Amino acid sequence: MTGPAGGLLLRLAGPLSAYGTYAAFTHRDTAPHPTRSALIGLFAAAAGRPQHQALAPHHDLPGHPTYHDLAFTLRADAPGTVHTDYHKTGGGYPRHRQLRTSQGTLRPPHKSALPTHRLYLLDAAFTVAVTGPAPPLLDHLATPLEQPHGGPSLGPRCSLPEEPLVLGPPPRAPTPSPHCCSTFP
Repeated sequence: MTGPAGGLLLRLAGPLSAYGTYAAFTHRDTAPHPTRSALIGLFAAAAGRPQHQALAPHHDLPGHPTYHDLAFTLRADAPGTVHTDYHKTGGGYPRHRQLRTSQGTLRPPHKSALPTHRLYLLDAAFTVAVTGPAPPLLDHLATPLEQPHGGPSLGPRCSLPEEPLVLGPPPRAPTPSPHCCSTFP
């Protein structure tokens, strides 16, 4: 499925997406575009690789390539709108499972639920060109993305990408005409 230049073209679009950058305590941020980590997580989830093995070499492929070998080029087709969603965490659990303080003791019952806010992108769409020196790895990426083992998501598990996810190999650069006197990069 890869093109002659050794690449794959993806479309990441959906009603809700999040590409975590900063998460501390009750705040979870999102990048304005897919991150390298999010893309690798997408590939690993589609291939059915456990999270702790996402960056492990592919021993079933020649040369044992890893996702580290891939390069990404992004284009924002629709940047989306940043939306804040408020959640409560820690409430409703039995007392022994409720939130703890920084000292490790249980918080008082009336302070056990904490409000949190999480940032998402609404209606964002990106085109991603995936390239790399290992054609077997690029060929290996396309099949699980088209027939995923695990559910691919755009951040939160409920954020499924719109179809088609795989657009195909990137377009080839036009071949200069033999009558052309010069070419430009």
